[in-house]
Amino acid sequence: MVRYASPTGSTGNDGSRAAPWPLQFGMNQMTAGGVLIVLDGVYGTSAGDALLDCNNAGTAAAPITVAAENLHGARLHATNKLFGVRVNTAAVYNRIAGLEVSGVSNSGIITYANYTDVLYNYIHDTTPVEGVDGGAGINYIGTADQVGGLCEGNHIHDIGDFDSNTWGSGASPSTRVHGIYITRNSVTVRNNLIYRIKAMGITTWRNPKFNVIAYNTVYLCKYGAISVGAGDHATPLAENNVVVGNIAAHSYLGLDESESTGINTFDRNLVWANTANLSLLTSTATNTTTADPLLVFPSRRGDFRPMFSSPVRRAGETTHLPPLDFDLLPRETADLGCFAVREEVERQDAFGGASAFVMPWSLPIPLPPGILTATQRPIVNAINATATGTLALTANRTYWVPFSVRRTLRVIALTTEVTTAAAGTHTLYVYAANSLGQPTKRLANGTFNADTTGTKTVTLNLPLEPGIYYIVWLAGCAATVRSIAVAGAVAFTHATGGTAFSNHFFTTGTPSDPAPTSGYSVGTGALPAVGVEYVT
Repeated sequence: MVRYASPTGSTGNDGSRAAPWPLQFGMNQMTAGGVLIVLDGVYGTSAGDALLDCNNAGTAAAPITVAAENLHGARLHATNKLFGVRVNTAAVYNRIAGLEVSGVSNSGIITYANYTDVLYNYIHDTTPVEGVDGGAGINYIGTADQVGGLCEGNHIHDIGDFDSNTWGSGASPSTRVHGIYITRNSVTVRNNLIYRIKAMGITTWRNPKFNVIAYNTVYLCKYGAISVGAGDHATPLAENNVVVGNIAAHSYLGLDESESTGINTFDRNLVWANTANLSLLTSTATNTTTADPLLVFPSRRGDFRPMFSSPVRRAGETTHLPPLDFDLLPRETADLGCFAVREEVERQDAFGGASAFVMPWSLPIPLPPGILTATQRPIVNAINATATGTLALTANRTYWVPFSVRRTLRVIALTTEVTTAAAGTHTLYVYAANSLGQPTKRLANGTFNADTTGTKTVTLNLPLEPGIYYIVWLAGCAATVRSIAVAGAVAFTHATGGTAFSNHFFTTGTPSDPAPTSGYSVGTGALPAVGVEYVT
């Protein structure tokens, strides 16, 4: 079940995109496997302490998902609420994705339930204060035996009154206002960008075990960047936690253990310009890099991506390395922090390669008059390809191929090559994607005839911001075209809200606008190769 919510939704509507529900009402209708798409707008009112309460249970195979239609386009903002999103104890297997949360006075997203995934949210400028409760950007509470959850790709900053707070362990430092706070077992925290936090960037407490804190960038926290600790529990002990691949810089404490700790793993992290880089009690840090991470412009709200010469490059390991980085681009090498380093021959510029370098596989096609000077167009998704082949298209089938855009650009043309002609018209579309990576609205399209072999070009003039998009190919006949093997394409996204990422999908018939919410099948074998010409 896929339904929609908006700030102006009505309980009398059917929950479709054209007739959406109010946010809380829509969430109350969700059952296992349900997806609530939250349309753009400001959600600033609710009946309780949270702007959104999650109360219904999903399952491991069919979680309940609430996700912004456009990344951070759905904004939960209120200064008179404790929480942006509260996942209550019964709401196991819920996923919160792509929302923006600000203004609240305790926690942006707080969960009391097992197995809550908090994915690619933007949480900032909240107002928790030091005291009994404090607060956090994301709060994984373990009051009993709660376990599990994936906390990935979140952008968290200015949690608490950063500017007025005491630095370090002075007369009255904050110890209860954090970026991500974990008081349970078996949570994975990875690929998060965290800075300007009143106390700790990422911290554990109570009796935490088997948590993984991996490949995060944590910067400028008044008490500490990453802390593993235990306390306020009948038998507190923090042990068997893993801290790996992180950047911990410009904070009071870099990597820290606090109170009751056993043996935890601190491996292959970078620490730099902290008052105390390492403050461990019972564990030993291994393979630590102590050097300036050489981030592009890590100012108040700047660019935390590493430069090509950064020491984070290839300094990590592969056991806990996420497949994608904070920008949702493939990690070609084990680079520390939430952003992968873009290497010269591997750099994921807009469509898998930098414009200054030759793509591994490109279509040798002359450009339209007056457009740049190159003679090759990068093939969407061909990052790992070792050869091109051919694919016999299925008539009336629509192929959905995701691709990533790293920086703002303008698409000039889409190109492919017909190797065996057939009578019929083909249509190439570009679709946007929501924060789950699902295709949403149509942005542009054009057609070409496949009745002759050779290069086929669809001319566009389409500006794109950074994010995930789809090239969508409606086959009007069973022509044979240039292709790449599935094994050579990067699995960027998924079409139906599942957890498995894939590299392309297909549906039957003309694609709707907005994109269909069901009927997708995972593509196998090969996918059509589409070259993209763009200017930046």
